[in-house]
Amino acid sequence: MTDWHFGYEFNTPIVGESNYQPALDKNYKNPNSLKKGASAFVDVELVYEPNNPYDKNAVAVVSTHGTLGYLSKQDAIRYRHLCEGNRDTLSVRCKIYRGDHPMYGAWVDLNLEDLAGSSQSLKKYNDAASQPSPSPSPLSGTPKQKISMTMIIVGVLILFFVFSIVF
Repeated sequence: MTDWHFGYEFNTPIVGESNYQPALDKNYKNPNSLKKGASAFVDVELVYEPNNPYDKNAVAVVSTHGTLGYLSKQDAIRYRHLCEGNRDTLSVRCKIYRGDHPMYGAWVDLNLEDLAGSSQSLKKYNDAASQPSPSPSPLSGTPKQKISMTMIIVGVLILFFVFSIVF
């Protein structure tokens, strides 16, 4: 489900926030961040880290107060494919939230859902284990695509049934 605030769409979570709580706290409490309810909104940069010891495709989410976390391995490869390696950083909006628990979480305004995996990105980034696989079925895809395809199939079956009874 997409989360909309201030015209931004927050549907890409960041990971590893538990390791960056002090930076998230500084951003959350920063008087210059936009606030709405229990959320704070700040500008961040997505920074490619080719020398990261844990993931050669790592993309860090960095604010003026430091690193807030990373894109997941799968999202990092999708992001790198989207940029085609031409961009080392990209500025986006980040939503920092704090629920009933004492830890912060965060999402970024980056839509990677519709970016399909491709053999080109597999070859270019050489990481088949975390690369999303191409959709083998017409019922694969985003929830909207699944509902639309299901409705079409049901509609065709109903028409077929009605015509087989009438004729």
